[in-house]
Amino acid sequence: MKGFGLLFSLGLLLVVAIKSGNGYIHTSIRYTNVLRSFSKRFKSRQNLDITSDGNDENYTRWFEQPLDHFDPQNLKHWKQRYFVNDKYFDRETGPVFLCVGGEGPALTPSAVTENNVHCSLMVKLAKKKKALIVAAEHRFYGKSIPTDDFETESLKYLSSQQALADLSRLHEYISTEYKMGEKTRWVAWGGSYPGMLASFLRLKYPRLIWAAVASSAPVQAVANMVGFNDVVAESLSTEVVGGSLECRNAIRLAFEQLGTFLHNHRGRRMLEKKFNVCAPLSLDDRRNQEVFAEALTYVFPLQSNDPSCDGKYCNYGKICKLFTDESVGEPLERLIRLVQADSVADSCIQISFARELAQMKDTTLEGGQGRVWMYQTCAEWGFYQTCDPGTKCVFCNEPHLNNLQSYYDLCKRVFGISGNQTEEMIKFSNEYYGGNSPQGASRIFYINGQVDPWRSQSVQKTINDDLPVLFVPGASHHFWTHPAQKTDSPDIVKARQTIVDQVEKWLNIKNDDSNITGNEKYDLHLVIK
Repeated sequence: MKGFGLLFSLGLLLVVAIKSGNGYIHTSIRYTNVLRSFSKRFKSRQNLDITSDGNDENYTRWFEQPLDHFDPQNLKHWKQRYFVNDKYFDRETGPVFLCVGGEGPALTPSAVTENNVHCSLMVKLAKKKKALIVAAEHRFYGKSIPTDDFETESLKYLSSQQALADLSRLHEYISTEYKMGEKTRWVAWGGSYPGMLASFLRLKYPRLIWAAVASSAPVQAVANMVGFNDVVAESLSTEVVGGSLECRNAIRLAFEQLGTFLHNHRGRRMLEKKFNVCAPLSLDDRRNQEVFAEALTYVFPLQSNDPSCDGKYCNYGKICKLFTDESVGEPLERLIRLVQADSVADSCIQISFARELAQMKDTTLEGGQGRVWMYQTCAEWGFYQTCDPGTKCVFCNEPHLNNLQSYYDLCKRVFGISGNQTEEMIKFSNEYYGGNSPQGASRIFYINGQVDPWRSQSVQKTINDDLPVLFVPGASHHFWTHPAQKTDSPDIVKARQTIVDQVEKWLNIKNDDSNITGNEKYDLHLVIK
């Protein structure tokens, strides 16, 4: 949920892990080649602190799944990777804690041994509750690849409904393997897109899942996600993370100045020189301007703000000190300084929409991973992080480059999915899952951070006592799911304890029938034709 997205880390295209002081936050980025050409933060994803190669035999398992749960005529199968830690499990009284995988970063055995950004708190509580710890990859991510390529015909088997059905069958298998009775309670955990899935799993399979913890879960699908950059703007003026109204206005003015220069020949030549663009005249092409302007937004932490990070301009507080420092020059000069600080030495910025499009059309398993989450946005969720005039967005909106039609155009070019089809699927997703007003749901805990742009699509108001919400001041995208650090704010520490208290409260409920909500639907499956 890669911004999942990254930045899940939900948005468009590639889920990218960007290093922060307290782990790796996934973000969704449309254009990746341009960032790969110059950005230190982007390149840092190459150095992820993965504790194993993902094949530790002590924890790694494989389970055969149907390719299509909804077509009995399709007899093809594939193997899903999952991880199990039964070191603390009490078969008589212990629950099962399920860490739901999603679009990235990839799960490894560390997902069931605590040192992981996905479900660290879950593992810590599992020790206390003597729970079986399970983590399952999502089809088409990590090493759980059902097909030989990422052709559009193959990706039709990629959907949240198929993924939930995978988890349902895995639940049945593990329950049998460990000889569990009906009284064994499962709790699903996830952050970002996996947080969405954790909540949907409880909603659609209430007989299987006792409760769910949905961290930073943008459950309300939307095409034009203006709320994302609206929250970014609010974050830039949030004092608790070092923001200010002065900072926010300076950044807005920097991008206004950028837009003015994009409008004329002389201005474009100046921008190419100042920002060290590789090819002369690159910015004369409007789609290249789109790539350029959008790439500049990702030098900001957006969803990944970490107050304790040690980079020069790695969080809102440090960036705002730069943008409120008039000695650096005009606001645009301050933006140039920020980009230079994030640039690898002797590198230039490669601006080429054609190159980006070719990357998106790569259908090989080796080079086409970026297509996978992009397909889900086109076929289920939208989540297009536009910068429209009249919104709070501080980035470039004149010329209006980052607009909804530009995303629809990519869906059409890459997958043959029209904007109307995407809107139809978004409507279906919200009707099927209930969006941010789920009906008949219970025992789902929605947690959101103040400076997380994805909260705009989550459940932020308590619907009833069985669907509590928690707002974490100063927190970015599911920051509390990361391994605890000494630098964590009191609000992060308090949030973790609140989650623990709520889960323990639900586990202590005497047996009742409130888990039978009538929401189990195994046959409703919509695919774009």
